Parts: sequence; structure tokens; C-alpha cells
Amino acid sequence: MHLLRQGEETHLATVASTDDTPLRMIPRRLALLGVLLLLVAWPSLAEPPKSAGLEYLQGFVGKHPADLKLWDTEPLHVRLRTLLGPRYPSFVTNMRVNGPLARYGDVVWTSGNKPHDGTRNAALFLADTKSDVIEVYLLSQGALSEHAEKGPPVRLEGGAKTVFTNLKNSARRE
Repeated sequence: MHLLRQGEETHLATVASTDDTPLRMIPRRLALLGVLLLLVAWPSLAEPPKSAGLEYLQGFVGKHPADLKLWDTEPLHVRLRTLLGPRYPSFVTNMRVNGPLARYGDVVWTSGNKPHDGTRNAALFLADTKSDVIEVYLLSQGALSEHAEKGPPVRLEGGAKTVFTNLKNSARRE
């Protein structure tokens, strides 16, 4: 049997009452849980929800995107930023000189070019309001790239098809 002196007994009682190791672990466990939930949710955060569709674009047909500040409207703004990533600023620049929004069927579209540099820097924007899909063709420094959301491809018709052909031909000259 071990006998404790009065000072030792007090010290042991203090250690026993302050040993809150499980309590100190709670914030760490909550932080870990938060990180795990974020990792699980990450794929759904990469693509914005499409609950708010693109139908509102139909009401803008005949108007110029710059007059509407179209690229800043939601949900279009966040969807374009997600779709284009670091190329979003080039898209906006290449749409500074543009025509009004036009329409064929359920597709709303417009094209534009960078001021004084349309043969090397231009863009074609297409939005299928029924399928809720956006496609962008971006001619940047003479290189043509396609950016499309998941879903059926947007069919090209009329003036949009002509603009696309012109973009391809400008890219071929490089």
C-alpha cells in the first residue's frame, strides 16, 4: 500500500480533474469532419446547380449584352466562370464588340470580338434554354477552343453556324 502525503494527494486530484483529453479532441474531430464533408461535396461544388435555368435569356433577344451587363447576370455569370475558368477574362474581352442576342429555336446566341483585333480574338456564345446547356467557342490569339457544359451539344444553325465557320477559318490561318 502506498501512502500519499498531503501535497501529493492534492496534485493527483488536480491532475484527475483537469485531464480533459477527450474534451480537447472535440474541436479537432469537428474540424476533421468538416474537411471530410467538404471533400465529399467537392464534385458537386465544381459545377453550379442548374436549378435556375437559362430561360430568362429569351427575354433579352434583340438586345446587346453590354447594355444588359449580361455576363454579370446570374446564373449565367457563375456558370461561365466555372465553364471557362482562367479563360473567362478573355471571353469578356472578346465580347466587347458584339451583336445583339439572336435566337433560333431554343438557342440564344451572340458573337463578338476584341476591339481592333477581331481576326485573332473573338468568341461565340450559345445557350440552349431548353436543354439548359452553355457552349462557348473562344478564338484567343488565333487558337480556337471549345467549352461546353455537360449535356447534349448545342446545334449550330443560321448566323451562329456562319460565325463558327469564320472562327474555324481564322484559326486555320495561324
